[in-house]
Amino acid sequence: MDILGFIGGLSFFLFGINVMETGLKNLSGDKISDVLLKVSDSSVKGIVLGAGITAFLQSSSAVTVSLIGIVEAGILDFSKSTSIIMGANIGTSVTAWIISTSGIESDRFLIHILNPSTLSPVIGLVGVFFIILSKKIRNQNTGYIMIGFSLLMSGISSMSLAMENITDLNAYTKLMTLFQNPFFGIIFGIVLTAVIQSSSASIGILQSISISSGISCSSAIPIILGQNIGTCITAVIACVGSSKEAKKICVFHILFNVIGSAVWMIGYFIAKLFLNLDMNISSVTISILHTLFNLSSVMILLPFKRRLENITNTLIGYANSF
Repeated sequence: MDILGFIGGLSFFLFGINVMETGLKNLSGDKISDVLLKVSDSSVKGIVLGAGITAFLQSSSAVTVSLIGIVEAGILDFSKSTSIIMGANIGTSVTAWIISTSGIESDRFLIHILNPSTLSPVIGLVGVFFIILSKKIRNQNTGYIMIGFSLLMSGISSMSLAMENITDLNAYTKLMTLFQNPFFGIIFGIVLTAVIQSSSASIGILQSISISSGISCSSAIPIILGQNIGTCITAVIACVGSSKEAKKICVFHILFNVIGSAVWMIGYFIAKLFLNLDMNISSVTISILHTLFNLSSVMILLPFKRRLENITNTLIGYANSF
């Protein structure tokens, strides 16, 4: 494994996500906050809104932190924000789908040309021209989005190249053996996502491993569940020193992902009794599982949303009593 190549690819990947997110935020201005404020009492509309905004911003953390700020200001109440949080978990799956399409190989000219990894250098070059030649802020922000996308795809390619020979290493073999224990997989997913503070980025790293070196479905599922729990760390950091209402968002976010992961773990153990999960998983399958996790978690927990809110209120009230 080329350690420096992997670190370089990871740097490009994380920076690309950051540049894309910044460009999208600047392009939208204060419109995102305005849309969040107009959310109705309908949970379904809140979920659709949360998913849409997160898919646009490519970051559930950005939406969650924005919600914390709005609730902190007393503009939006906690009960209205919970459906948006649930929707944000669905919207964060978009990045994984963008990355997975880069792994699709075909001799057909159209599919090859439309492959994001093929298009990314051209998109990046167009983005540079947008920034250099245009004096309009809107066009410059569009350019930053294009460059961010190009950097993201270049990072994925570099990480995959760096890990092409990783299967020959004893360390990789030991790591894959360790991941046969699903609880180690969950912990790894939590820690990785907490360190880089992006579930999209950590899912991308898992996809690059699946493309270059391979990882079994049995090992990947617990890691994906851990990654969805680890994404809560940004909200936890944002809630430090905030009001009681803002802290409720953080607790609800954690409860939602932990309960969803627990339900999936039960299904995972049942599936292992009847299915062979030892085959290698593809980047597309990782995207499917990531999306299914978030969709099913919303569908399962939506009927209990009010109860989850009550549990959140109880936990916050209990914590404040000390």
